[in-house]
Amino acid sequence: MTKVPELFLRSMRLQNFATFENQEIIFSNSFNAIVGETGSGKSLILDALQLILGGRADKKSIRNSAEFASVEATFGRTGQDKEIKAFFNEIGHPYEEEIIVKRIIYRDNNSSKAFLNHSSCALSTLQQFSRRFIDLVGQFENQKLLSDEYQLQLLDLFARTGTQLTAYRQLFSRMQNLSSQIEELREANKNKEELRDYLKFQLTEINNVNPSSEDEKELIKLKAQIQEAEKRGEVTAAILDSLSNGENAIIVQLGQIINLVKKHPAFFEDNWMAKVYEANTTLEDISYQLSAQDSDFESENISLEEIMDRLDKYQKLKRKYGVEIEAVLAKRDALALQLNEIDEFDIKITKLSAELESVTSAASKMAQELHQLRMVHAKKLSSELTKNLGELRMAGASVNLQVELLPKLNINGSSVINFLAETNPGEGFYKIKDIASGGELSRILLSLRQILSAVDSISVFLFDEIDTGIGGETALCIGRSLQKVSSSSQVIAITHLPQIAFYAEKIIQVEKRQLMHSGGSRTISQVKEFVGQEREVAIKAMNPLQ
Repeated sequence: MTKVPELFLRSMRLQNFATFENQEIIFSNSFNAIVGETGSGKSLILDALQLILGGRADKKSIRNSAEFASVEATFGRTGQDKEIKAFFNEIGHPYEEEIIVKRIIYRDNNSSKAFLNHSSCALSTLQQFSRRFIDLVGQFENQKLLSDEYQLQLLDLFARTGTQLTAYRQLFSRMQNLSSQIEELREANKNKEELRDYLKFQLTEINNVNPSSEDEKELIKLKAQIQEAEKRGEVTAAILDSLSNGENAIIVQLGQIINLVKKHPAFFEDNWMAKVYEANTTLEDISYQLSAQDSDFESENISLEEIMDRLDKYQKLKRKYGVEIEAVLAKRDALALQLNEIDEFDIKITKLSAELESVTSAASKMAQELHQLRMVHAKKLSSELTKNLGELRMAGASVNLQVELLPKLNINGSSVINFLAETNPGEGFYKIKDIASGGELSRILLSLRQILSAVDSISVFLFDEIDTGIGGETALCIGRSLQKVSSSSQVIAITHLPQIAFYAEKIIQVEKRQLMHSGGSRTISQVKEFVGQEREVAIKAMNPLQ
């Protein structure tokens, strides 16, 4: 069944980007051929797309005399967009009817900004988006076909092992976690006595204080009360000293006045003398009351030093085990639990080892099933690739995908793939990295994409220099192959061959012009779009001999 692409590039606007001043390009959701003479700027469109997909920003791309350059791409969606919704949920980004990606490059500070659906985002987000839905196929990108892991990924895609591989990887992850736990327990078991002593020391340190939030609050309250009482006592002592002690004490002076008056009874009848007696009595009463309060405080026998010492112990515990007393208490419980578990190390190791053995057995069985599935589909994929390469004018070329069993499990199971090819009959099979040229790698990857496009999550394919070093009938074959890929995914291909452009639903022609200004001439790149019968005009222009 033909896959309907969930995503396609609807349009792209280039502003102050290299030789593009302000240009909008509208794409077909099928096969688009970007054509133009060498140096016209057609490769700049690919550069702009790479920028949109999280590529490195270069201020050299900013048009001369402009302060910034911007590229904005609008992606449309079909009704089958479950995976796109899932992706936006994963990254936690706004999900809208259209997906708009924008990059702005500034000249003054070597910086750039990225936006996804009008919200600022990291470049890594755009790169995630690119890896999930867009693929760039070109001479440099073909090198990833030489990766064993990428080859296995393509085979798994063809074999549709996604569900099994996900289940296996969950088991493999559990295996790794169990192995780590067992290793940690075994290491701890070697130093069991040292660990026991250390835990006991920490637990004793906490228990000796016997901390509690209520006790700490009460100590702080008592500290404040005692300090306040001490300050009050100092003031009281000073007042008592003023009243009773020393030659200048008020009560002493009043007593001297009274003694003098007693020698002269005539003063007894004066009103002021009565006030002296009254003042003396009042001050003696005040002195008595202050002395009584001071005595009461001293009789409490409260030690500020003891309180400060205990509060200091609280602070040391909090610095070592937690900011608050609750954290210290939680640490005490955890230490007690660890101490109890020390003697159960052997039991836990045995239990985890049994679980590891069970999980490993299940993972090994599933890896074996994956391996068998890969072997079956490797033969099918080899056959289909060989057939497709023949259609792409690699006559006599054969592909043989060999799947070998590894002695040890890894994240992908227990399979390793050898991508072998025989480009000339009778010369033997060799790894493609040893014998395939850049053009041959392009055609092999194109064949893979043609086969896998119906099941891959990739919705947009960008083909750059796919026609390098070919022509004639081979170019027609590649054009037909790109057309087949476009039946299930959007294709955007840069080409200089009319044989390839012939199969495109839309031709985007890039031209470079000289525009006259008051200050002289400026170079500008512009696009013309051809669909339907208009395509013939552009195709003929690519082949002036016709």
